[in-house]
Amino acid sequence: MKKVSLFLLFLASNLYPIVGARPMGMGGAFIAVADDVNSCYWNPAGLADVTHSQATYMEALNNEDDEACESQRFLASSWKIRKGEGGGISYLDTKKWLSTVEIDDKKIWLVASDRWVTVSVGGYGERRLMNTAFGLNLRRYSSSLMQSSGIMRGGAKFDDLKKQASAIGIDIGAMYKPNKGLKFGLVLTDINEPKLEFPDININGKRVSLSHRYPTNIRLGVGFKPDEETTFALDLFNFDINDWYAEGDSDQSSFRVGFERWVEKSIALRCGLYGDSKTCGIGFRKRTKPFDLEIDAALISKKEKGFYLLSSSLKYY
Repeated sequence: MKKVSLFLLFLASNLYPIVGARPMGMGGAFIAVADDVNSCYWNPAGLADVTHSQATYMEALNNEDDEACESQRFLASSWKIRKGEGGGISYLDTKKWLSTVEIDDKKIWLVASDRWVTVSVGGYGERRLMNTAFGLNLRRYSSSLMQSSGIMRGGAKFDDLKKQASAIGIDIGAMYKPNKGLKFGLVLTDINEPKLEFPDININGKRVSLSHRYPTNIRLGVGFKPDEETTFALDLFNFDINDWYAEGDSDQSSFRVGFERWVEKSIALRCGLYGDSKTCGIGFRKRTKPFDLEIDAALISKKEKGFYLLSSSLKYY
């Protein structure tokens, strides 16, 4: 039985999922802004600023089967452990990840349904590090191969559907506040480069072993709040100086820019740039004890396509 090792090369702009209507309304520039329940995904160090228990749910409203809109739902909860320390847990369903491999000189689409369960903690340091927060994510990846029209277009017979694989990923985050309005963020995702393996798969009558390794991703960010209602953000996503000299690199570095303005106490306007996509968003907040309710919507426009995200969040007092 012949085995061939194949690596799933994901599309560069879609390597990491679209998560949260508030962050994505700001172009995904959220590494140094993270200060709420969305910190579970964007930067666990931001959980140090969580002052009340929070919960959020996000759903993608259209284009579920398009490779440019992988994330379909995100559920997270965060809570204050004590002053300057917070924790969280989240679930992410990325629906479908698409990639191509060549079998018998044919380009074949491979598809996996991916689910992430992540436990997060974050807290501030002491003494000289009292303005610096640190965070940690422990994530369990669970993936299963699935049928799609892409496989049929490639002319392949893919027999071993629903085979599952799992791996554990580790993220480290940091947040530094030199003064009240300025923040710097850093996140190292998948520092252990976890690997998914699907052994002994039948594609076009050939037994092959499929595998995918999550590469370490370095994300840098800066956030600036000139006042309590306004936020500017800039992120460098997947920092790798070698990318700037390598044509055709499948995981290019990119900048993300975001803006948020609360025009009233209950209405926020957002916009941003995310790779070659433009984003905009709006948020509505209703404060009624014992909780605050916030509804956020975002539109991600890429060329002629548009993807809508809707999030609802609760903050408990």
